Amino acid sequence: MLDHIVQKKRNDCVIAAAAWAANADYEAAADLSPVEPGSRGLFPAETCQLLQSLTGTRWRMSPTWYSKVRKFTPRGQICLVSVRKPWHLRIRHCIGVTDQWIYDPAFPHAFRPIEYPRRDWRIVRVFRATSPDLLSEARRDNLWKKLRAGLRASRQ
Repeated sequence: MLDHIVQKKRNDCVIAAAAWAANADYEAAADLSPVEPGSRGLFPAETCQLLQSLTGTRWRMSPTWYSKVRKFTPRGQICLVSVRKPWHLRIRHCIGVTDQWIYDPAFPHAFRPIEYPRRDWRIVRVFRATSPDLLSEARRDNLWKKLRAGLRASRQ
């Protein structure tokens, strides 16, 4: 199971989910965000740009599709998924998905797919790293950065 990062403002779910995907701190993702956190959500191209800045690897997005979250399988990859509430075109949200867990930054913990309260929301877009190996390497590097920063803070 990966670290869970909770969003800090109403419209910053993409920033929190991107930080989760990169195994980075929320603050690092917020600093790299092309828009001020909480001012508005990120557009798809901005989401890819933020993910690339955090991980050093390119991300691609799928075309629009409207399957339910509970039917989605990431096939061994870490994915960011843009979802919308059924019958509400303007209500969108961003979550992180692995094969066994759903990381919704609006909740304080991760869920198994069968337990996820928004499992009937519709998928709008899926963001995947073009190189899962480079993503794994970036996540490992970011974890070491977090551990070193924690050690420095505990010594002071």
